[in-house]
Amino acid sequence: IFINYSKNKGRGYALRQGINIAKGKFILTTESDLSWGDEIIEKLYLSIKNKENEIVIASPHKKGGGFINVPLTRRLISKIGNYVFRKFVNNKITMYTGMTRIYRSEFIKNLKLFENDKELHVEIISKAILLEVSIGEIPCILTWPNEKKIKSNFNLKKFYFSHLFLAFTVNPKKYMVFFLVSSFFISILSLFYGIFNYINNKVSIYLI
Repeated sequence: IFINYSKNKGRGYALRQGINIAKGKFILTTESDLSWGDEIIEKLYLSIKNKENEIVIASPHKKGGGFINVPLTRRLISKIGNYVFRKFVNNKITMYTGMTRIYRSEFIKNLKLFENDKELHVEIISKAILLEVSIGEIPCILTWPNEKKIKSNFNLKKFYFSHLFLAFTVNPKKYMVFFLVSSFFISILSLFYGIFNYINNKVSIYLI
């Protein structure tokens, strides 16, 4: 089955349309260039069919996985971004942002999804964590073609803020504690900095 629409509405929108019309017990999503290897479909299928997982994710960050020809900056962004997200949501998943996954059809079709861009990947995992469903991972190698030929429309600023927001929805208490503690230490540092400058006659205090 092919889906066609005239205007590009984003990766998330396309995936949601595909999920809606997909048939079968499992639904697998991956890049069309098979950058995860020819065997990725079989590996994901075998990893979910006899287990209780609702989702299984292909991860280059899991032990045994890795990258080939992926620029260092993109590897670092992915590694750091997924690490921070993992710490905020208190989960052991190593790859929240990747598209290459397999789902149990009943679970993913009944999940209310709204994101139209790459944030959909994190939205799915965030909601799965909140629902306390079982999520598995398998180590995989992500291979890009010659990196000099790659053009990317990756938006770091959008990636940063959208993923922090989704992490906040999963574990808002941890975010509030983080910001409160950070604000406290910034206030203390500012106070001591002001006192130091006052003692050294670098600033004057006027009482009105």
